[in-house]
Amino acid sequence: MDTTVTHGTKTIACLAIARFEEDRDLCLRKHFGEYEYYFDVDKCHRFALRVFICHVENRKLHKRNACKFIQSSEITALKYLDAFEQCGLIEFVPDDEDRRKIRIIPTEIFLTRMRAYLSELIVLLQQAMQTIETAEVPLS
Repeated sequence: MDTTVTHGTKTIACLAIARFEEDRDLCLRKHFGEYEYYFDVDKCHRFALRVFICHVENRKLHKRNACKFIQSSEITALKYLDAFEQCGLIEFVPDDEDRRKIRIIPTEIFLTRMRAYLSELIVLLQQAMQTIETAEVPLS
């Protein structure tokens, strides 16, 4: 079935996306909010996703490269990485192939929280998509 997007549909879609982003932030704080004393949870969101993805794909993530995923200066990013370690979310270990490099390894605590967070995020995204899909208006 062909569909057309009307002004009202665009508004509903924008509201659904905004609601999803708001719910995502609440969900993030639900699973990682207790660490806000140690680091800015919002700025570390991309970093946490990158750590999880690298773990799932069995790829190495080095401390030096990880800084680009935290939306701050390199010095601040390094402080955040140290805070992640102090909170028991990641560990730093020497790379087996190059001892000068430091690998980032997620802990079980981190992996458990990320799985819960991402599971909840999928539900929120499905709800947003359902809202957008039901707002589509068929052509006459």
